[in-house]
Amino acid sequence: MTSETPLVQHVHYPYYPPRLPVRGPDDPGGPSCVTLAAVTRTEPHDITLAGTTQSGAPVTISITACAPGIVRVLLEDAQSDPGRVRLACDLSDLPVNVAVESVENKARLMLDDLRVQIDLDPFRIAFYRPDGDRLFAQDYEDTDAVGRFNALPFGFSEVNEQRVAFHDSFGSAPDEHFYGFGEQFTDFDKRVQRLTMWNYDALGAHSNRAYKNVPFFVSMRGYSIFVDSIRATHFDMAASSTASFSIAVPDSALDYYVIAGPDLKSIITP
Repeated sequence: MTSETPLVQHVHYPYYPPRLPVRGPDDPGGPSCVTLAAVTRTEPHDITLAGTTQSGAPVTISITACAPGIVRVLLEDAQSDPGRVRLACDLSDLPVNVAVESVENKARLMLDDLRVQIDLDPFRIAFYRPDGDRLFAQDYEDTDAVGRFNALPFGFSEVNEQRVAFHDSFGSAPDEHFYGFGEQFTDFDKRVQRLTMWNYDALGAHSNRAYKNVPFFVSMRGYSIFVDSIRATHFDMAASSTASFSIAVPDSALDYYVIAGPDLKSIITP
């Protein structure tokens, strides 16, 4: 691939990030999203669910309280991939005060700094402050005039019958701003930007290419998300739609951590 800038010497940038495939007009498939789930196991710190997409495909969803103010969400096939590379540290030795419950059509994890509510049918995960104020939630309603998703919902996509990515999307408030993603040379506020986490030679500081990408961001609403993957993770921070932001991972699972606290200092403190 070469630079598309006219009248400038063509430059080849090594190790371009792998691009997600584009669905052709003869491929009738669309994103498969989790529409319902059933609780299969509850433990003192986590809930496991058997999910089903609108196309009938089975998936496994695990939601775990890892540490004070930290919850892990894992979406994978019915059978997990033992060879998937993880980067997150093991936090199982940290004490965490959490209550887990499953009642009727809902399941909940209640930590001191973060509450998680899972609606089972129709499926949705929402995150709340301890006082009941909602931080953010999955968004299944951001569609265009003909019903197509503006952002990829909680599920996976296939192109030419090949699984290419897992993904999730969340509602974004009009005044919400995002910061992070490692060393970046674009505007400090990442709202309305698309970012791909892929370390390669930027040959300067004048583009969205970056030497040190980190799949982690902070929202000024008081939470952050870290995506645990070594693949070229794609973030759409209210760029395709001002109503939502989304994550797409070309990996064998979607594995992310939600971190919340009373202030931003506590969220980013190791």
